[in-house]
Amino acid sequence: MYEQVSSVCPAAYYHLKSIHCLKTFLTQEAFVTVVHAFVTSRLDHCNFLLYGISDYNINRHQLIQNSATRMVTNTWIFDHITHIFQNLYWLHVRHGIHFKIVLITRKSVNDIVLECLCVLMSIRKSFRKLRSSSQILLQVPMSRRKIFGDCVLTVATPTLWNRLLVDIRNENQINRKIIIIV
Repeated sequence: MYEQVSSVCPAAYYHLKSIHCLKTFLTQEAFVTVVHAFVTSRLDHCNFLLYGISDYNINRHQLIQNSATRMVTNTWIFDHITHIFQNLYWLHVRHGIHFKIVLITRKSVNDIVLECLCVLMSIRKSFRKLRSSSQILLQVPMSRRKIFGDCVLTVATPTLWNRLLVDIRNENQINRKIIIIV
């Protein structure tokens, strides 16, 4: 995935630099829309495949997102960015990856997405009467390698899903409240 990140980062920085010239001619809402269209859409495209990559590559994506956030809000480079993300309702890159995986898992559990994704996941069944038997938990397959095996989506998906609170797993509406727990 190093090549993927290496191709996305320069393109995103190029678009950030190009968009910066338009800032004086656009309203705040229009400028945020342009940043979403050209920069954050590149970062969010298939970002669930980036689960388990190195912190170095995640940080490269995070630096682009921080630059876009600072450009949108006119924030100084040395100011903390976390509260600005909260004000804009944006997720950090790692949380966005987790959110996308949990969202796809939720759609698969409820049979909203394609059947090929539903086949990869199986609901854990208990043979005894347990408190957890009423919950929707997924079976986590065994992986041979601890470092790379746990990064595979068939292992990561049920792991992240099972970490969620019961109320969030059973909620009918899909929203960004899920990522707070992950």
